[in-house]
Amino acid sequence: MLKKIALVLLLPVLLIIAVLIFVMNSRAGAQWAVERLVVMSGSDIRIPEVNGSLAKGMSLPALRYQDDDHVAQLEGLELEVNWSSLMAGKLMLESVSVRNVSHQQTDAEPDASGLQIELPQWPFTLCVEKLRIHEVRSGEGDALVLLENIKVNGACIEGDEHRLAVTSASLATLGVALELRQVAAEVRGPVPLTAELSWHYPEHGWSGTGPVSGTLELLELNQQVSGPFPFALEGTVAPFDGPAPLLNLHIGWQEWQSEEIYLRAGTAHLSGVLDKYSLAYQFEVEAPEIPLQQVSGNGQGNLEGLDIVDATSISDMGDVRYQGFLDWSEAIRSEGTVSVSGFDPSRLHESLSGSLQGEALFILDESDEVRFDGFRVDGELNGRPLDLRGNAQAGPDIFRCDSCRLLAGDNEIQFDGFIDGQQIDAQLAIRAPSLQSVWPGLSGRINAEGSLGGPVDSPIFSGRAGGTDLAYAGWTLARLNINSGSVGNQGISFSLVAQDLSYDNAPPALVTAEGSGQFDALNLMLNWESDLFSATLQSVLNLDDEQITGILEEVNFSEPQVGTWVLDEPFTIRSDATGVSASASRWRNEDSEVTITTFEKVDQVTVFKAALSNWALENLQPLIPENQQLRGTADAEVDVSYRDGAWSGSVEWRQADTVLVASIPGNEQAEISIPRARLQLLLAGGGATASAQLSIEPDVSAELQLSVDRVSRDAVIEGNIELTGNDWSWVSAVVPELDRLDGKISASIFLAGPAMAPNIRGSLDWKQGRIMIPALNIMLDDVDLSLAGEPSGAASLTGTARAGEGTLAISGRFERIMTSERSAQISITGDTAELLNWPEYHVWVSPEIDIQSSDEGWELRGKLGLPKAEVQIRELPEGAVTISEDVRVLGAEEPALRPTRYFGEARLSLGDQVRVQLFGLDTRLAGDLLIRVPRGRPPTATGEVSLVGGTFEAYGQKLQIEQGTLLFTGPFDNPVVDVRAIRIIETFDGPVTAGIHLKGRALSLSSEVYSVPAMAEADALSYLVIGRPLSQASDAEGADVSNAAIALGLGQASRITQQIGARLGLDQLNLVGDGGQGTALVAGKQLNKRLYARYAYGVFSRLGTLLLRYKLSRRLAIEAASGERQSLDILYTVEKQ
Repeated sequence: MLKKIALVLLLPVLLIIAVLIFVMNSRAGAQWAVERLVVMSGSDIRIPEVNGSLAKGMSLPALRYQDDDHVAQLEGLELEVNWSSLMAGKLMLESVSVRNVSHQQTDAEPDASGLQIELPQWPFTLCVEKLRIHEVRSGEGDALVLLENIKVNGACIEGDEHRLAVTSASLATLGVALELRQVAAEVRGPVPLTAELSWHYPEHGWSGTGPVSGTLELLELNQQVSGPFPFALEGTVAPFDGPAPLLNLHIGWQEWQSEEIYLRAGTAHLSGVLDKYSLAYQFEVEAPEIPLQQVSGNGQGNLEGLDIVDATSISDMGDVRYQGFLDWSEAIRSEGTVSVSGFDPSRLHESLSGSLQGEALFILDESDEVRFDGFRVDGELNGRPLDLRGNAQAGPDIFRCDSCRLLAGDNEIQFDGFIDGQQIDAQLAIRAPSLQSVWPGLSGRINAEGSLGGPVDSPIFSGRAGGTDLAYAGWTLARLNINSGSVGNQGISFSLVAQDLSYDNAPPALVTAEGSGQFDALNLMLNWESDLFSATLQSVLNLDDEQITGILEEVNFSEPQVGTWVLDEPFTIRSDATGVSASASRWRNEDSEVTITTFEKVDQVTVFKAALSNWALENLQPLIPENQQLRGTADAEVDVSYRDGAWSGSVEWRQADTVLVASIPGNEQAEISIPRARLQLLLAGGGATASAQLSIEPDVSAELQLSVDRVSRDAVIEGNIELTGNDWSWVSAVVPELDRLDGKISASIFLAGPAMAPNIRGSLDWKQGRIMIPALNIMLDDVDLSLAGEPSGAASLTGTARAGEGTLAISGRFERIMTSERSAQISITGDTAELLNWPEYHVWVSPEIDIQSSDEGWELRGKLGLPKAEVQIRELPEGAVTISEDVRVLGAEEPALRPTRYFGEARLSLGDQVRVQLFGLDTRLAGDLLIRVPRGRPPTATGEVSLVGGTFEAYGQKLQIEQGTLLFTGPFDNPVVDVRAIRIIETFDGPVTAGIHLKGRALSLSSEVYSVPAMAEADALSYLVIGRPLSQASDAEGADVSNAAIALGLGQASRITQQIGARLGLDQLNLVGDGGQGTALVAGKQLNKRLYARYAYGVFSRLGTLLLRYKLSRRLAIEAASGERQSLDILYTVEKQ
């Protein structure tokens, strides 16, 4: 093996020893010394010629070694010796150079004895300052260059211990540059050594570094490799174990990335020689839109490829296995079987389900074409069987599918043909009665049969196709019919009818198209009819390999908002590989006109020029409120282009004679004249500058100047807004919530910074202002309001106003106004300011409220005083009675629950002039309430309100309020009520006080009648109603008392009516029922021994019923009833114990 080569390489060392023994300066001496060394070696070494001398430098043109296993030859050996170094016990070779070393193995079987180096001892240290070997070859003829450009610097070997130390050494092999440093070895036996190895593969950007240890028989490597795919390498190399080094290497990596594909947690193991090795590997693959893949496999190969490849990929999507070979000796070739099992189609689309499997013969040849011969995919898809078969071939310029057939449920699709370059030739047949089983979201039925031929970008379909109830991605089509065929060599004739074509529930359309002619003159007519849009197009198309040219002869379209537009004269559209362009065209709509003078999009350049004239502003009606109308016309010009990734040009919009007509209450209309409205946009250098002017008669004007450095969301803007006006009488017509707006309003605002959150500075002022708020029926006078912006993005607000005879003041500060993190702090104060001024409500307030905004909403804190209030409600307005929560209206939409955006608390203090008059109550209110609005919950009130004096009208009497309180401990509508109202009657026996006591929660209020001195409830109620006891009441007055008892409630009324009945001599007078609609007041009297009369009167139904019962015997009676229904009954009674 190569161990003999190592012996040859050490020959210079032997020669140096000879120099020490035979010091001569002649060529003959050198010849003799070399021959003696050959004899001492005992090997078959031949040196035909020796040149030079040992003292001045010696060269050997050739050296040949041969044994039973090897033939080695060394050419061009030159060396120079520094003999003076012997004085220090060291022999220094200043230079050793070898042109090349070649080796050939004569015995196929390697020497199994292993590498053993044995050198004689010598009494000095041998050093080589520079050693150069140009190349080392192995083999015959044009042998492979194994090693090149070997360089050794600073090498020394001790003569007794044979310890070798090398400062540095370098060489190149197979395009890889290697460098060894800090080499330490013993040149004996298997030559144990240690070193630091680094290498670089410049062609592919690989490099590595790490220690090397072991012997020349077995070297241990530990490398950290960097490059496109870094990894760690460790293992062993046996350099002289056979004709080639024997490798046993492990590599591992954390993550490799190629574009969007990641290979993670990988390991690989390679064992053998480069001409015959085994490879095992495993790693994870992660890529967009596919699940994590667990890849593992093994193979056997050489420098030209893998003779055996067996790779498996396992994932949630399914398992894939490839078995075959891979060859890269000249071009990449591969052939093998690909099999797929357990494939989950839901990974392709969420609405797919099932399990698929398949296999094919995969072939990759020198032409870079991929073939899948005899491919088969079958299984279950969405509960239906699926079967796909055929032969496929794909390459850079061709795709072929021979005898391809797809069976999906009841559907069958057949395709047989190819696409070669720019041409297509295929037969197609579709029979699909249930498209929903073909692809998610697709539904309906379709049948088609025919052929496709001609250019790929404009193929001719010859055949027929039809479909019904088609739907996909929001589109629906009730019926589709297509007939197409070729005419002659280059002609085509087709017709299309699409009935009820619609998108996203838009009104359905009827679409028809007809075409005929040659490709250089194809006549096309298209019609589109729907309630929303209609259009007609007639054109002539020229289709060739280079471009498509169309002459649009007649076009008109109609849309409710923009009207009907008609093409004034034909124009031409051209499209080719570089782009699209159109000649000038003019479109008319009554008095309006659009002229497109230039449109072209070529490569990365777009140019567009157009003008709009006399366009009616009524077309904007859908964008404005229903009670408003726009009149007037507008003109516009567009001249823009797109080059080098940026827009340039101008856009201008002008309005003339603009009038906004607003309908106001009372069937009146207000006309607002807008004599000037103009917008201009200039584009340049990727940025834009905009200016706008607006004036409203008689005295309002606004102007905007704005610029951005680029047209994008992250642009930087700079601009200003100017506004001034003294007459705002038109505002109430546009905003009915405001009336009589007056005063001088001016604004000067500057913007700068990011477009989405610019800094704002400047001011907005409202001086000598006046405004009527119709909802409150109050007027604010002497308004003085100022909003000032700061460069930091904050703004401050100050203002005062007079409300009635009182005053209001506001102040506040706003931070980061134009960002999502905006915040505000506002304070509102006032003194007896008029808040409401209606006949029923007249309220004055004295607020001290602080308002602060946060991410959760607005927080209110402070006090609200009501120094004065006058509330007069004599009857409930229509709709004031609320519907029970148990009532459900069929078809009504439940309102979405939204969290409260206002929270906090404030103390409400009632002054000494708060008076209410409602439903018979006339009193003054006093007290304090703490109003709380918790986050996300209904408001509550805590506190007590007293009824101070006043009267309460009940039962036809005006009762004096003796005392009354409303105790709030929760919701506003359910306080604890405790009210006593009395009537004092003077009698001969002294004054009698009769009263009513209301108590309990407001939503479950109870009442009772009392008197001083105490007496029966019926008498107390009688005093309260008629002013005297029940015994002195007439029949009519007794009825009044009974009605009053009913008003008290069912429970108490039953007791009182029984007492009233006894006083009136009735055998029965009471309430029957449970308090519902059937409750009735019943009065009965036994007229004689056999006849009994009873009268029932419905409390709520207001219907009366008279009943007479006559007893014929002890068991038999006749009963007659007259009322809502008439009846006559015979009753027979049976008594049982």
